[in-house]
Amino acid sequence: EKPGFEMEPGQEWTTSFEVKSKSPPKCTQEVVYTPMRVIKRRVLGKIVKEPQPIPVYEIKYTKTFDPPEVSSFDKTPIEVNIDIENVGSASINEIVVEDHLPEDVMPPKKEHVTIWIAGEEYNGPFDLQMEPDNQDPETPHKLTFTIGGLKEIVGELEPGKSVRINYAVMAWKSRPEKEYPSPIHITANIVPPGHATELSS
Repeated sequence: EKPGFEMEPGQEWTTSFEVKSKSPPKCTQEVVYTPMRVIKRRVLGKIVKEPQPIPVYEIKYTKTFDPPEVSSFDKTPIEVNIDIENVGSASINEIVVEDHLPEDVMPPKKEHVTIWIAGEEYNGPFDLQMEPDNQDPETPHKLTFTIGGLKEIVGELEPGKSVRINYAVMAWKSRPEKEYPSPIHITANIVPPGHATELSS
């Protein structure tokens, strides 16, 4: 008898049959079986973690006045230089400078502002907002310079390169007993924009 079926592990098979013979039969048994091959498919691979540099954007700045001191009760022109250096490893696409001028200082006009980028004079667009929008030297002013879209205009500010904003103001009858703070706040961003890096004084 050849049953011809697959037996799972632990499974049993039995059978019975009748034999007619005039003399006692002689029986022998022969079991023929074939192991079933089980093919397990596996995908072998490996994961390699490689170090990847992450660019960091960071800036530092200096703000200087020329001359650094003026005579009291006099009208004296002063040049202001704001230098922002890219000291990070990422390229910068936008810089926003909020510069505060105290009272007794006449603020500049936009045509009196000059900008250099990486040592070259910049002739591209920039925005200057002044609050309040007047030339009254008796009123404090906030100047907001926005230099954006550098990637499309002159290229991003690369690490190690600087931006200089130069403008002239007029010290207007400064008083000797008074202090004249001039705080500044600077932000810089990349493209696409992320969380801006910033500095304040």
